[in-house]
Amino acid sequence: MKKLTSVLIICLILTSSIGFLSCINIELTVDKIINSAIKNAQTIKNYDLVMDMVFGLSAKGQSIEVTSNTTGTAFMDPQRMKLDMKMNMLGQEQDVQIYAEEIDKNIEMYTYVNGSWQKTEFSSGDMNSLNQYDMKKSASLYLENAKNFTQVGIEKVNDKAAYKMEGTMDGASLAKVFASIDYLDSLSSLGVDSSMFGEIFKDMDDMKVTIWIDKGNLYPVKFDMDMSAVLAKIMDIIKNNLSSSGDVNMDFSVEKFSVISTISNINTASNFDIPPEAKI
Repeated sequence: MKKLTSVLIICLILTSSIGFLSCINIELTVDKIINSAIKNAQTIKNYDLVMDMVFGLSAKGQSIEVTSNTTGTAFMDPQRMKLDMKMNMLGQEQDVQIYAEEIDKNIEMYTYVNGSWQKTEFSSGDMNSLNQYDMKKSASLYLENAKNFTQVGIEKVNDKAAYKMEGTMDGASLAKVFASIDYLDSLSSLGVDSSMFGEIFKDMDDMKVTIWIDKGNLYPVKFDMDMSAVLAKIMDIIKNNLSSSGDVNMDFSVEKFSVISTISNINTASNFDIPPEAKI
């Protein structure tokens, strides 16, 4: 009887241990990871941001590359944003500081460039120039509109393990994303607006989307978008519009346009003050 009891206890310990190990080693399905990330993106209240952009074009046989590195902090409600941008073109560097805050449903934006501050005001619903830095909105759009996600590995982001997920966006999804973020509104003076989405994204090849999702809390934390084909098609339309009007000779082509964004300190970002001299 004692032997039987001992055997049963050992079996119980073994099965409990195996059950515990199986629980802690369960890997989530791709759908679970993506759906959790979509849900969690809606709860983002603030974050720190690093965004690296590379824009390359060819003009008259010469390749030109423009790079920018942007670091910043954003709060969602009310909207507040701080951005430090470092741009480089043909070896020439340009630093730009931007502060923006929502006051009575309006946005007051302060820009420091070339040694002086400039103030711009617009409604909180018209943040077109800053929408690309709203990673809460962008994260939701990318996750909801990209398809065919697969997990291709686990990598470190912000010194934490993150699922590396790859997906694609077709033309219809790209049109929806660009319309929602108002990417093209800033190009309206060049003859490009939302009415041209059908032409721009028609028959466009799927765009690859890579998103890293924190393995611990399932927040989206990094995004890699190669939008070279999209920008090339937009620029072709601009060139046709301007060339047909006789305004300018647009002899160039887009070679590259990529954006990599990383967010950290989600919902624990440090607050910031707008420099008093910006408001003078």
